Amino acid sequence: MLLMLRSLSLVTAGMLIAGCTLAPAGPDTPPASLPRMERHASGGMCPAGPCSSDLVVTPDGSWTLVTQEGETRGQLSPAQKSRLASAYSASPRQVTANPQPPCADARDGILIIYRWESDGIAGSASTCDPALDRSDPLLRALDELADSPR
Repeated sequence: MLLMLRSLSLVTAGMLIAGCTLAPAGPDTPPASLPRMERHASGGMCPAGPCSSDLVVTPDGSWTLVTQEGETRGQLSPAQKSRLASAYSASPRQVTANPQPPCADARDGILIIYRWESDGIAGSASTCDPALDRSDPLLRALDELADSPR
């Protein structure tokens, strides 16, 4: 009986230790990597000609934003990285046909094309698709990041 109790105690202690070391990351812990994500916007007029911006976020959280003003590079903060990973996880990742311009948005406003790739699986969406849900958390997070990546 004593041997059985000791064995049970060791198993229980082992489970507790394993549970502590295998606990999932908390909300403040950024993921180790992200999917590759892109946001390409064009349309409208800027002082130097047609407006455009290209945002690329790589799996390590580094980003590049190219606009008429030039190129800016940086690294996502842990909070930004966590937010983007959460948005990607929460997103239904709508895949649209990405019709080539001209589409209504390309003629009358800004055309935005979103792309993502994770584990060899890629997808994309475009504002040319009238069914695109702009409240998608991934699209909103990429829009906000493109507006102020710093």
